[in-house]
Amino acid sequence: MATAKTENIQSIQFLRGIAAFMVFLSHAILVKWFPDTFYVKQVCVYGHFGVSVFFIISGFIIPYSMFTKDYQLSDIKSFFMKRLLRIEPPYIVSIALVLALNYSNTLSPWYTGPRFSIDWMNVLGHLGYVNAITRQPWLNDAYWTLAIEFEYYIILAFVYPLITHKNKAVLLTSYFLLLAATFIPDDGKNIFSHLPLFMAGIALFLYRCGKISLTEYFVMTVVSLGILLRFGLPVFGIAIATLLCIQFIKRVPKPFMFLGAISYSLYLTHNLFVTRVWGLFDRYLHAMSLWPRWILTLAICTFIAWVYYLLVEKPFLNLSKRLMFHHAGGKKPREVLEEKTIV
Repeated sequence: MATAKTENIQSIQFLRGIAAFMVFLSHAILVKWFPDTFYVKQVCVYGHFGVSVFFIISGFIIPYSMFTKDYQLSDIKSFFMKRLLRIEPPYIVSIALVLALNYSNTLSPWYTGPRFSIDWMNVLGHLGYVNAITRQPWLNDAYWTLAIEFEYYIILAFVYPLITHKNKAVLLTSYFLLLAATFIPDDGKNIFSHLPLFMAGIALFLYRCGKISLTEYFVMTVVSLGILLRFGLPVFGIAIATLLCIQFIKRVPKPFMFLGAISYSLYLTHNLFVTRVWGLFDRYLHAMSLWPRWILTLAICTFIAWVYYLLVEKPFLNLSKRLMFHHAGGKKPREVLEEKTIV
């Protein structure tokens, strides 16, 4: 049975921090104040590929954690409880924050938009990620990836015994059948078109835990990443780099560990404050040049995410860690690596 390794935690934390900041930069640089000719904007627009990094991370770390906990189908209730405790409370609080900030905008003497109102059916749809099916607008653009993550949890909870089966034929057949689901028609708002990213992470998990040989891992990864080529070379390159980082990075500088720790909070909150901070600069510090504004915006939004992590995310993260799997027959759960997966 595999054991938790510190270097695995650090490599994952490193990637979470990088991925969250990539997405953050892509949104921070796209605000209307930046001209399209600004060279930093031309680079940061690729930050949306941070989402691809998140999907590969989930593909690896969620089944890895299930493996080290000796997950069985009888643990499915505990599995979903852990996931919901980890993901839902910060998500729900961020929804309330969106509504509160949207209402506060209407109180400004300079507000000239429509009267504030709440579409409660739309809000309720967020709670079960139903908007991914109904195609109703998300209150925060970042939420669509959470729906895909949740779909992945549902699939993995049921197919995990098959993709880790001791019979290699069952394992490989299950893997490639699941990978084939990527060809189900999809507009990118559900998991199917993103499955190669998750499957690449799963293949690395299977190899790291001794379930497949190096040759089998190579073939599974080549097939998974080969499908990604239809989405272009950038996502293909990002996927390779992510897998290499998970496999080989051992130690990470503290600033990246910090970004990794607050990555989920940063992902949830950055969209809510980027334009608001810039609006304040535009109104009260309009003489400030472009670079100081941008750097201050990054610093302020990161600080807000850190506070959100301490007050909202961390308490539920700790609660999730205390919830362990309990198998039928009273088998004592083992102490294992705790995942902290974001979108």
